[in-house]
Amino acid sequence: MIEGGFNTAVNAPITITSNAGFAPYVPAAKLGGGNYIFVFSVNGINYFQIVYPTSVLSNSATSANPGLTVAQAYAIDSKIDDGLPTSGNVMAEVSVSTMTSVSGATTFAGPTWGIGGFNSPSPMSSAAPSSTTCYDTTSNQYSMSQNNGAGVNCALSLKMQGAGAR
Repeated sequence: MIEGGFNTAVNAPITITSNAGFAPYVPAAKLGGGNYIFVFSVNGINYFQIVYPTSVLSNSATSANPGLTVAQAYAIDSKIDDGLPTSGNVMAEVSVSTMTSVSGATTFAGPTWGIGGFNSPSPMSSAAPSSTTCYDTTSNQYSMSQNNGAGVNCALSLKMQGAGAR
């Protein structure tokens, strides 16, 4: 799924101020567009997350934008899951986490599910499809009817196989 070697891990806060700055630390997504693959866990279930990260400041949460078009997100979801943005093993929802520093020690709070935390567009979802959202919360459908799904409005989380992915 990924190419390259990642031996730059550090046991200290790092500061990254651009999308390209993530390259030594996490794998780039094969679909391109500045997207990267992150791994996280929520409620004991592990996920891969495809997102366009923009920065991480020392002792702060990662800032990111949606990096997939609605059509890309829908194609991935419908090919390997149920095609619905908020259910199944592929979801158009991402982790939201925070890191804080207290007396030099970094603590991690989260992650929790959320669709906020993006720089723009915000929010990623709305009650009706629009050209700036990934999906419609009322019908639980991707916003494919807007611009033929061309809007770069989505990020995805995919459950890893294992005990929690059913």
